[in-house]
Amino acid sequence: MAKLKIDFKMSAMLAALLTASVWIVSQIAGLIGQPINELFVSVPATSVITGTVGQRALGFIGGIIPLGQFGGMGILALFISALVAVILGGIMISQFNLPILFKKGILGFNGNTGIVFSTIIYGSIPVYLVLVGTALPSAGAFMGVLVHTFITAFMATWLAGVLKIKI
Repeated sequence: MAKLKIDFKMSAMLAALLTASVWIVSQIAGLIGQPINELFVSVPATSVITGTVGQRALGFIGGIIPLGQFGGMGILALFISALVAVILGGIMISQFNLPILFKKGILGFNGNTGIVFSTIIYGSIPVYLVLVGTALPSAGAFMGVLVHTFITAFMATWLAGVLKIKI
């Protein structure tokens, strides 16, 4: 097995860009009358002996960090989750040789958008399995997540270009 090398500084930079991108996309969607509903906003009360590990973790974190708010601690929670997804996505791509989706670009977008999109998607898989388990979302929710993720990846790539940040 190849030696695992994680660039935490680059991962944190990408996570910060993704956090800003999610906020910008959310604001734009709200302005055009299509607000984005977060999937993990309300955390049901769970017992320590029931539910998945993820439900227990969210129940604990939900008592400390207001996950449904975009200001303050909500931004911190979003940054941490983006950082975890970026690190896990990078590990999964490098260790399992997963393909980069839209590597050559799509609809005029460059390949960096595809790399960021793939990293987010692959990094979200283990997080989803821990938090939710093996229950699959509806087709509409799945497509909505894919579209939102692609728009967020594009926005992060665009922000990196504007700010002259290498990702």
